[in-house]
Amino acid sequence: MKKTKIINKFISFAIALILIFSFVPAVATVDTSDIIVIETASGLEFDEFDGFHEGLARVSKYDGKKSTWGFIDKTGKEIVPVIYEWVGYFHEGLASVCTGNNYTYKWGFVDKSGNEVIPLIYDNVGWSFSEGLISVLKDGKWGFIDKEGNEVVPFVYDSVDYFSEGLAPVQKNDKWGFIDKTGKEVVPFVYDNVGYFREGLAFAQKGGWDTGKRGYIDKTGKEVVPFEYDSAWGFSEGLAVVRKDDKFGFIDKTGKEVVPVVYDMYSVDSFSEDLAAVAKDGKWGFVDKAGNEAVPFIYDYAYEFSESLASVRKGDWNTGKSGFIDKTGKEIVPFEYDSAWSFHEGLAAVQKDGKWGYTDKTGKLIVPFKYDLAGGFNEGLAVVIKDGKWGFIDKAGNEVVPLIYDVVYNWVGSIVGNAFSGGLTSVRKDGKWSVLQLQYKASPTQSTVYVNGAETNFEAYFINGNNFFKLRDLAAAVNGTDKQFAVGWDEVTNAIALASGQPYITVGGEMAAGDGIAKSAAINAAINISKDGTPVEITAYIINDNNFVRLRDVMRLFDIGVTWDPATGDVGIDTNIGYTD
Repeated sequence: MKKTKIINKFISFAIALILIFSFVPAVATVDTSDIIVIETASGLEFDEFDGFHEGLARVSKYDGKKSTWGFIDKTGKEIVPVIYEWVGYFHEGLASVCTGNNYTYKWGFVDKSGNEVIPLIYDNVGWSFSEGLISVLKDGKWGFIDKEGNEVVPFVYDSVDYFSEGLAPVQKNDKWGFIDKTGKEVVPFVYDNVGYFREGLAFAQKGGWDTGKRGYIDKTGKEVVPFEYDSAWGFSEGLAVVRKDDKFGFIDKTGKEVVPVVYDMYSVDSFSEDLAAVAKDGKWGFVDKAGNEAVPFIYDYAYEFSESLASVRKGDWNTGKSGFIDKTGKEIVPFEYDSAWSFHEGLAAVQKDGKWGYTDKTGKLIVPFKYDLAGGFNEGLAVVIKDGKWGFIDKAGNEVVPLIYDVVYNWVGSIVGNAFSGGLTSVRKDGKWSVLQLQYKASPTQSTVYVNGAETNFEAYFINGNNFFKLRDLAAAVNGTDKQFAVGWDEVTNAIALASGQPYITVGGEMAAGDGIAKSAAINAAINISKDGTPVEITAYIINDNNFVRLRDVMRLFDIGVTWDPATGDVGIDTNIGYTD
């Protein structure tokens, strides 16, 4: 692992006020969190370098006739050889790959070791695995296979989409219905279009694109919301956007129009921090989930709320100015900016006189106006551009990764805080790529931990406002209770397999004491974990080659109560109560 001049320094930045646990009613201890950026690979000669997903990045080489694709890890090692005509992203431990020519291709799947675990025999494949299955095309018909390559849903459909909440939309004879994971047709083929199931309901359409009407069905096929809307979107937090007669509103799951269908436009198809930006008579404002107009309709444009503030604009895009309001409509940050992004990690990128800087939530300028472009903060850093060169700054405005690069991968995504993925990003200089990785300070947890009332010693660390434990230690601590779970390894999916209600089998080394010394931690973006056969997401860091997982993620999975005493800082793990946020 090579350290360069750009990263031989620690990046100290103040984390915005955060809760040690999200259920704590008041703001908990605030501390600084040290980051170091290291260069894990350099001098990589690829024509295209995509982002990291599950710890691997898509790359391609062009030989003057065609491009071939494969995958590398953060050290630049080719894990999947760069020999394929095209590759998809890794998802649930597998990625699609294809070979062929003259527009005749065969598709299959590789694992993270580069093994072709599902033969390249299919004419096309879906975007990625979802709920353990993926759609594949063979002889002009679609079906589904599992991660072992078993054809679990027959090849009889004209079109299909991915599984969501246990069901997948499929088309046959120009009509759509839904199947379950065994291939059973559970919703009849009577619809002209359908969406995915979200929160137990899916939109369905009767009639063509121009004249058809949409309503909502449940998982038995029962039509629970009448087919009277021209457009309809998926449910989120109990509400869904609908359109009728060129007006928009929100309905609940009974079909009640809780936000009247009277608005001309909407910003996003779901609420953000309990408010939604909508437009009426050419002006923008905000409504709450009861349909009340919470912020008056006086703005010429409005973004969604982020960190309790929303960027709004007065005037057109050429002469108008942007500022920030709170949820009561009070103007918190003055309307003096030519452009303004949303807040991320306590700061927002703002533009004045053609240059970008950063303001805090009081309107104080923290980073001066000197950049040509600026993105949102993500994991303590933001990408910036000046004189055609790219680099990263911290929240104090220090250029901790010098502006020497020709491009940073995925910068557009960084506007909403996404330049790093799993603590990794790629940068290019003079035609060659490097990989940068974030590493974090992991401080030994100061809290006393009780398991069902008994004081229990763990090796645990406090990282970015959360406590992290070894997964096997947590399993050992609750073993023998009603909430026990086993930890194993699934060789088929290359995933850590958790099994509810099963006894934990010790492997040695559980509950070993730590040395009390702060350490360096890196996000483990490559980790795959399943619970009872279903993939789950758990935040994990690697410390001294061991995986440490976020306590609340694991407790949530197994409905184990977590308590925190604000007076003493004590943490409780209680298998006798359920998990609450």
